[in-house]
Amino acid sequence: EEKVNEKQGDNRKFESLSTFEQLPKEIMWLIFDHASQSVFDLRLTSRTVSNRIDKYANQETTDPLVDKFTILFHHPRVAGSRLTPGMMKFTITVPTCKSALFELRLKLNRFPFLHGPFPASPYAPFVLGRFRRHYSVAEAESGVRSLSGDADQMKLVVECVGRRIGSVFIRQNTFNVASRVLEGTKFGKLGFSIITNDDVSCLMNAIKLHDVDHLLLYAGDDMSITNQVSFLLGMASLLRSLCIIQRPANA
Repeated sequence: EEKVNEKQGDNRKFESLSTFEQLPKEIMWLIFDHASQSVFDLRLTSRTVSNRIDKYANQETTDPLVDKFTILFHHPRVAGSRLTPGMMKFTITVPTCKSALFELRLKLNRFPFLHGPFPASPYAPFVLGRFRRHYSVAEAESGVRSLSGDADQMKLVVECVGRRIGSVFIRQNTFNVASRVLEGTKFGKLGFSIITNDDVSCLMNAIKLHDVDHLLLYAGDDMSITNQVSFLLGMASLLRSLCIIQRPANA
């Protein structure tokens, strides 16, 4: 009798839901796919819909949510950097059609780096052209501490960006620090500025680990690799395409 009453209670609860709320999760998520810019409005319709949207926003998908993820870490030998030594800056580029979904993901994960001295919006997005939105996540002047020793914050970065990223660019960087942020992610394109011989082995491992197919390499007078021919041949054997941009001396 207790089981019968419990089943009847579940039936009454289901019947009290709207037609939209009764839809299977798979169908409802397809609707969210087509209306991703309306996720904040949809969350206001009911608690049931809000809970499903939150799960949808935090899911891992085969298509990347983030187009480009740029990591800038101040290197002591890089002249002219605007970053304080030990500071890391992230910039994230998201398609405009997915920007609301990305901002919901930031909100759900309580992304701490966005609570800086930004006017108007705590997320400080600004439009790049018509189709992309750019997020400046952690800048030196916001007083954000270096992330090099905080594993929890490193993990939170990946949770917000997602395990699949369109492309990653690492500028003025020691790669062993950046690799901690990228742990567990996959991205087809990588842009990188080589600094020392130590970065070479890290870069080779990263290409294999993150399924990188295309590499954009910035080379300048700060590129101190002992055997550059061997390095380039090794890169070519791992990649589908390799693009080298020669920076002017002292640029």
